[in-house]
Amino acid sequence: MKHLLTIIQAGLMLGKIFGWINYKWVIILLPLIIYFGILIISFIIIGIISFIEHLKLNKLLKELKVKK
Repeated sequence: MKHLLTIIQAGLMLGKIFGWINYKWVIILLPLIIYFGILIISFIIIGIISFIEHLKLNKLLKELKVKK
C-alpha cells in the first residue's frame, strides 16, 4: 500500500510538471499502467527464461538418448 501511495504522489508531481488538469485520471491511470506494465514485462521475461530452459532440457534429453 505504501508503494501505491508513492506512485500516486509521483503521478501528482508529473501532473503538476506537465500541467495536466484532470489529476484524478492521473491518480487512477498511472498506478494501473505501471502495475500492468511490470506484469507484462515479468511475463515476457519468465517466458524467455522458460523457453531457454526448455531448449536446454531438449538438448540434454537428446544427449542421453544418443548415449543409450
